[in-house]
This record gives sequence, C-alpha cells and structure tokens, in this order.
Amino acid sequence: MEERRILAIAILFLFCAFVLMPAHTFAFLPKSGQSALEAIQFQDSRLGVHSEGTLAEDIYSIAGTTAYPNGTQVFQGWNKFVGENGSNWTLWIDKRSGIPSFCEGSGLPWVPGAGNSLVNNDISIYLNSQDGIDISTLEKIARNFIYQNSNLFPFDCDNLTLNPISSNSYDEYLWIASFDYVYRGIPVENARAYFRINSGNLVQFGTENISPIKIDPTPYYGATDAQQILGSYIGGFLPDDELLETGRLSIIPISPCADIGQYVGVVGSGVDYRLIYTLVFKRQNVLGTWLAKIDAHTGELLSFGDENLYGIVKGGIYPITRTDIEVTHPFPNLVLQMDDGTRPVTDRAGAYGLHSGTTATARLDWDGEEDYWGGISVVDHCGDGYTPADTKISAIIYPGNIDYGTSTGRDCDVPISKPLGDTHAARNAYFHLDSFQQKARAWLPLNVWLNSRVTANVNIQPDHSDPPPPNLPTIYCTAFWDGQFGTANYARTGGCSNPGEISSILIHEFGHGLDHNDGLIPPENGEKGTSEAYADVSAFFVTHDSCSGRNAFTINCDGYGVPCISCTGARDVNYAKRTPSQPHTPNGFIRGHCGLVPTGYGGPCGKEPHCESYILSEAVWDLATRKLAAGGIIDQHSAWEIAERLFFLSAPSRGQGFTCNTQNESNWTSHGCNGDSWYKAFLFVDDDNGNLTDGTPHSEAIYDAFNDHAIACAPRYPNHAICSLQKPTLTVTTSNYDVVLSWNSVPGASAYKVFRNEIGLNAGYIRMPITIPASTLQYQDYEVANGVTYYYTVQALSSGLNRNCKGPLATPKSVTPNFPYYSVSGYIGVNPVTPVSDVLVDADPAWGKSEGAGNYLISGLKGYGASYTVAPSKPCYVFTPSYSTITITNSNRIQNFLTYPSLTGCGQCYQKLEQDMGKCGGGGVFCPIEMQQYYLGLFRNCVHTQTQMWNSMINGAELLSINLSRAKGQPTTECFLFSVAEEDDYFVNLVNGDSVDKNTRVSSATVSLNPGDDIFKPSDFNMNARLLVKPVHLTVGDYSLEVELRSQPDSYLSIVISDRDFSQLPVLP
Repeated sequence: MEERRILAIAILFLFCAFVLMPAHTFAFLPKSGQSALEAIQFQDSRLGVHSEGTLAEDIYSIAGTTAYPNGTQVFQGWNKFVGENGSNWTLWIDKRSGIPSFCEGSGLPWVPGAGNSLVNNDISIYLNSQDGIDISTLEKIARNFIYQNSNLFPFDCDNLTLNPISSNSYDEYLWIASFDYVYRGIPVENARAYFRINSGNLVQFGTENISPIKIDPTPYYGATDAQQILGSYIGGFLPDDELLETGRLSIIPISPCADIGQYVGVVGSGVDYRLIYTLVFKRQNVLGTWLAKIDAHTGELLSFGDENLYGIVKGGIYPITRTDIEVTHPFPNLVLQMDDGTRPVTDRAGAYGLHSGTTATARLDWDGEEDYWGGISVVDHCGDGYTPADTKISAIIYPGNIDYGTSTGRDCDVPISKPLGDTHAARNAYFHLDSFQQKARAWLPLNVWLNSRVTANVNIQPDHSDPPPPNLPTIYCTAFWDGQFGTANYARTGGCSNPGEISSILIHEFGHGLDHNDGLIPPENGEKGTSEAYADVSAFFVTHDSCSGRNAFTINCDGYGVPCISCTGARDVNYAKRTPSQPHTPNGFIRGHCGLVPTGYGGPCGKEPHCESYILSEAVWDLATRKLAAGGIIDQHSAWEIAERLFFLSAPSRGQGFTCNTQNESNWTSHGCNGDSWYKAFLFVDDDNGNLTDGTPHSEAIYDAFNDHAIACAPRYPNHAICSLQKPTLTVTTSNYDVVLSWNSVPGASAYKVFRNEIGLNAGYIRMPITIPASTLQYQDYEVANGVTYYYTVQALSSGLNRNCKGPLATPKSVTPNFPYYSVSGYIGVNPVTPVSDVLVDADPAWGKSEGAGNYLISGLKGYGASYTVAPSKPCYVFTPSYSTITITNSNRIQNFLTYPSLTGCGQCYQKLEQDMGKCGGGGVFCPIEMQQYYLGLFRNCVHTQTQMWNSMINGAELLSINLSRAKGQPTTECFLFSVAEEDDYFVNLVNGDSVDKNTRVSSATVSLNPGDDIFKPSDFNMNARLLVKPVHLTVGDYSLEVELRSQPDSYLSIVISDRDFSQLPVLP
C-alpha cells in the first residue's frame, strides 16, 4: 500500500509540475470581481450523476444485446414479478445503471393497514416483539422482497443499510423504508433503494445511483494529505480558517465521460465510482462554506466551491387581497436557468446556490422536466391573447438578486423595465399557490400531485374583445379549475376585480386541484357541493379569513338570500357575519335558498353547489374558531392547527360531505353517517387509541360543529385522550439572514414541530418539513431574507403507541431579520483629474467597478466591526495603495486609489521559490510529500515569475515571456506591457502547444504589437504549425502586446520576445 501511495505522490508531483503549472501560468487574467476563493471554484463535469429512467417497454427489445448486456436478467425478474403480482404495475429502468429505478402499481400487502386484510399474525416472522410493527419490521419485509425478486436488484444487497432518518411512519398510515448504499463500510453518496407503503400496501419502490462497485476501498492518500492538497490549491490555509470536515471518506458516483445532458451510451455502462475525501472549511470575514472533494486514490481535486446560498428571487405580492399594501416576498421553489446549463432551485428564502455560470434567469412559467418538490408554473396571458407573456428576468451573479418588483395598476400593468408577464396576478399566483402547495405537502408528503408541477393561467381575456387562448374558453369575472388539463385559471378584471390578485380565490381553485388528485373519486365524477367546500376550506386555512374572495366586488355578497355583513367576496362562511346570524342547515338553508342546477353539477342535496358548500364550510369554520376553543381550554392558534390537521389528513378518506334526504319537500333530513362523510373522516383522524366508541381527543367539538349544521352522526362521543402535552414557551432571536428559535422542554415530549408563515400572526402556518428531537430545544432557520417578517410557533409531539398525541402550539412570535448594510466607495485615477474606468474593486465577497469618472461603489457590506480587504485590479496597471483593510462599524467608508500603467516586478517571488527549491536538494532530488504540497502552493502564486525566469536561461536577452491558455466562454483580449531599453532587432517567437499532442495547439488567434500592428493573424495558425517567428525592429520605449485566442478551450501557446530566433535553436524550449 505504501508503494502505491509513493507512486501516486510521484505521479501527482509530475502532473502538477508539468500539467497544472502551465494552467496557472496562463491565469494572468483580469480579476472577475469575485473573492480569491470564488475565483477558483470549479466542478469536474463528470460529477452530478443522476438516474435517467426510461420505460422498461421502450428498451425491452435491446435486452441481452450489446446495447443492454444485463437486460436479460432484469427482464427475467420483471416477468416473474408481473406474473406473481399482476400487470397493473409500471417499471422504469435507469439507462446509466441498467437497474430498475422506479416501479409503481396497484399495491402489495406488506403490513396491516386500510389497504388490506392483514393482521399481525400474518407477518409474525417479521415482528420483533409484542410491541407490534416498527421500522425494523419494514426492513425485514423489504429485504425479503429484494431476495424474492433478486433479478430486479442485480447488485450485492448486503451493501444496503437502513437509513434511520428517512425511514419512518408518517401519520400512522404511511411508511417509508429507505436504504443507503454502502460499499465495504464506506457510504456511497446519493445512492439508495427505497420502498413506499401506503395504507399497508407497497405502492412504489426504486433505486438511485446503484450499480456494482469495483474499486479498491483502501485510500492511497490519508486525510492529512487531502488537507495539504486543498491547502495548496487555495494558496494555503490562514490561521483563522475553521476546518469543519477534516476528510470524510465516501464513494461518489461519476460519469465515465463528461456527457452533457441525457445519457446515450450502452444501458448499464453510464456510472463509475470514485473513493473521495470531503473537506469543508470557513474563512473569517469571507462569506461562504467551502467544500472540496479529492480523489483518495490519485489526489485529484474533483470539485471546490461555496456551499452557501446568495442570489435571491423575490417580488411584490398582496398578503391577502388586492387592497392590501403590496410587499416584497421571496419566491421559493423556483427553478432557475443558469448560462452554464445548470438549474438551481430557490429555497424558502428565495435563495439559490452559486454555480459556475455568470447569469441566472428566472421565469414564473417554468415548465421544464425538473420538478423539485412540486412547483408552480404561472402562465400570464397579457399580450396578444394567444402567446403567453414573457416572465423571464435575468441577473448577473454577484449579487445575483432577481427582483420582479412591485407596481401600481392592475391586470397587465407591470413594474418599469420588467417583462410583460410580470403582473400582479403572476406574482401573487406564484407566491400564494406555492405557499399552499408547501402547506398541503407538509401533511400529505407522498401525494403525487403535490409533488408535481402545476400550471396556473392568469389574466385570461374576460370578454369577447380578443380571441381566447387555445383550450381556454372566453370567460367573464370568474376563476376555474380545468380537470382535463390540470390547470387553475383566472380571468382579468371584468365585472369584478382580477381574481388572480386575490389569495383566497387563487387557493380556492388550487383546492379543487387537490380534491381532484387526493386519490378518491374526482369531483367531476361525483357531486360538486363538497368540492366547492373543499376549495373554500383550503383557502381559509391559509388566510384565516371567512370571506372567500374579499374585495372581488365593491358590495357585500348576497349570501343567496342571507346577506353578508362585511364580505365583498363571493361567500362568507362565518354565519355570525350574515343576516340572520345562525348556523345553516340543509333543511333551513339549502332547501329554501339554493337554486336548481343542470343534472350532474349539484351538491349532496342536488342544488347549486356553491350555495350548498356553505354547510360544510361553516361546519369546519365553526370547528376551528368556535367549538375547539370553547371554554378556553384550547387557544385559538392551537384550534386552527387541530382543524387543519383533521382536514388535510382526512383528505384520502373523505368523499361526499354528508347525506341529504329531500323526499319530504317541506322538511328535509340530513346526517353525516355515511362512511365517507367529513364527520366520520374527522373522527377517524382525531382518534388516538384505535377505538372510536370511547371517544377521541376532540370528539365533542367535532360533533357540535357538524351537528349545528345537521350533518353529524349520533351518538355524541365524549372527549377521550390518552395523553396530554403542555404548551412550549417560544423565544426568537435574529442574526444576519437567520432566525434562531428556542423553547423549554415539555414533559413527555419525544419531538417538536416548527411552524412558519410570512403573511401574519393570525394567518395560517406551514408545518416545516423537519422534526426536532426532544434533546434539541432549538431550531435555526437559515432560509430567511432580510427585511421580511416571519411568524413562528412550535409544538410538542409524543411517539410510541400514542402517535396522534400532539400538544398545543406555543404563542406565536414574529421576527424581521433586518441588519444594516454599508458601503465602501471612492475614486480611482492617475491623478485627481485623470480617472481610470473599468477597474474591478474586490471587497470579498462583494465587489464594484469604476465607471467613466473613476468612481466605484461596493454595497451590501456588513457592519459591527467586520473587516474587508479592498483591492483594485486591472491588467497592466499597478495601484497605490495596492489594497486597503477597512473595518466597518456603523457608517459607510471611503477609500481612494491612484494608479498608473506599469510592469509588475516578480523578482522577490522567484528568489523565494529558488531558495525553497534549494532546501529540497536541488535539481532531480525527489521532495517529500510535505514539501511538495508547499511548492505546489508556490507554483500557484508565483508560476508566472518562475516561467519567465526559467525561460530567460535559454531565451537570451528577452523582453517578454508569456504563456496563455484558451479558457471557456467568449474569447478575451489580454494585454501585456514591456519596455525596450536598447534599440535593436528582436524576434517575436510563438511556440504553439505540445510537441506531440496537436490537440493542444491553438488553431486561431490574433497577436498585435501595439494597437493595429498585427504580428500574427488567424490565417497563420493551424494544427501543424508549432513555431511562428517574426523579426521586429524596436526602438527605446514602452510597448504593449495584445493576444486573443479563438480556438478550443484548453489549447495553449507561449510567446517570447527576445534577441534570439527560436527557429535557429536545435530544440524548442
């Protein structure tokens, strides 16, 4: 092993000295405005491998051929599976691994549940004890399933280890068994197998990045070696650097070649593996968390970059309705398009990660293939009525913020200089629908529709003045859910306010979408009154406003003959705000106030569904605002959480809201005794011991709320709870761009849940997708933005047999991260009256650039004693001072710089390098690894100097010696200054690429001596021309050499201007 390590070190030294060194020599480029660490970020293009599933039926014909060698085994397994379990299953195969990536179907009974007739005795061989089913039970069943279907899992399944975090039961009826892929005890990143169980049945399973591994699990480098390699790459660690990961060993999937986009190679040959170290560090006063991945066999640095998030996407929205003051909020879960081809997704703060690209583009109407935890696509129809209006906004990285802005007006009015699709409706639709999707998904995490991208059409033409968009009818003052196309649709202003600018109407239609996709009979195949209630209730669990569509009209709603007192929307489901103020029932309200409708669109009583929806909506509103909080035992915030939980978790069980008997025309009867009634479903979810007859924790309130509207079912069970948890006391503090929550320990609690919203203290909260262990009484929310007010609460949970034991919510607290920011500004010039423009001024991580008058501004800097090194840079210029260290307390700072064109002396740097090389023993003596890493760091900082000095030994009296490499991106012109002290004849010698590998040679370039005096033109270059020489006569004075490379990336050349003609040398240098 030691011999392999020494060999690898020797190879690395040669690689760095003779391959990497020229690459850094070429780096005599203008500074990009980024910090020193930002400027050297990169990622090997072979990383980032992910499964690429294709339907099994599409590649069946090539199974067993050279295009899919292991396909025969997989399809033998698939045929066996279908033969045993039926054909109602669909299989996807990962083209990279050749292994099944995803399978779903009609369900296989695994554990007792609503979806099967199993009992514990049926699975007794998998049970650990009398305690019943736990995750170890699911693990055993899953492993047996893999064994019975081994051809579908053609890899060593002993390498699967249960993931204890993601494997769990979710709200009693959902289980997930997830396995990490581990090779010889070493975890494989982003590789897993998973099994998803709903109502006791396996409905989905699959794998990701799993393939047979054939690498040596023994590292040839140690973690200390990896630290030295990283230190060398970054120019050395600083004394205050904090190493967070000292060298975590893992295996990473990697593409065998740098394929871009979709994999098109042999099925099953698209993934390899590397043994790597991961190192993470932070640098004082440098914003970022810096992560590197280093090959543990070769020492190759595979990636280096900042893991933090910076750019933010935001826009102006109305918190509830269009008469509210418009406020700016982050846009989360938005897929961006980078100019490097990557597609980051914004987090809950609207922030996205930095990538190698320079420009990020956001669009609200994104409809790409990458669905990230669902997502919303908003199509704005302002424009010609046929073509959707543009919603794209781009930003240059640093600071990278994309602001959709705020605006006056309505409908198609947009902020100044924004695209036509940046309307009030587009911004509000995106924000509010995404918020509802997050809320619903927190309760129903495995709902397929909530994890899919949904389209909302806004600003549809309201009348016949323009043709309607394709597939959309001409509409007037309305909004609707299109079950055929799966879209929510909102008209422009026309007889009412724009419904796309009102949150409750936006969410109402999205509620129809959830009803359509919650797994039960879709509303178009059943009665519609329950669906209208479903939609209204979905909306008021977000707004906590009983008025559906507030400010859609200028007058109060008529309430179908029971007028609203203070609601300018479509309905007010708080009966106390209508006249007369009394609970409404099917007999007392629907019978006399709701009109008839065409067959097939009525509610439970066969009448107009919007009118009928009042009954169910009022019952749930009463439960949340009256019955649960009656007597003051349950506070109002906790009452909202209980009602919301019952509503969402009962969604897969709810059908027709109640039964209505209209046989007696003068006296209808109604009840909630049907098995799919909302009343029965709420009791089912509320129960905490599996016995409804002894009552549930809130059975009295549930009964009273539904019975007041004549849709309950006797008897009225007494409240019965087998646990009780106290209310936590919540404290919040802020730091820069983060919020810290802390609370007291609640006796009996096994975990805690955090809730958050951005609308208001009394609005609906979103249950955040994380469970806090009982031992951790704190949560730090990094996904926040400065200037936005956030509202938080926390809840204690209990586990074990009592899985439905949840305590009251802590009294909510609000917090607004709003730390001050400052700036550094100044003047840059040769003198006070001769400014210099286009000077990049770096303050790490922020930067600025001098404009025509020589003035620059760097904003967004932290105060409170933060220090910044402010450094100007421009090719062929030196600055006085060369940099300035500025400490900001509580005010902006000014720093001026003088500059003049000059050559930069490198003699001291070379002398230090020469001395250190002498310490290593001189030429030809192999250096120990410790010294080698040190020298590699010196190469990075001084390689330009050492190249000049080494070349001068053979170049004669040289005037200039440079090495250039063609970088990726657009060609750039580089300028090099030199001076002539003695008039004479000289030679411009150009050595093109490698002496053997012609692919390294530059195929097109321009080289000019002073502007306009071409030395070499593009026609002078070709892959066979390695040496170009041109004699020149130079007089005493200063000169500039300008070079532009136009060839393929990574090609390179060297230019030496001296008194020696290289064509006369026996060997080229």
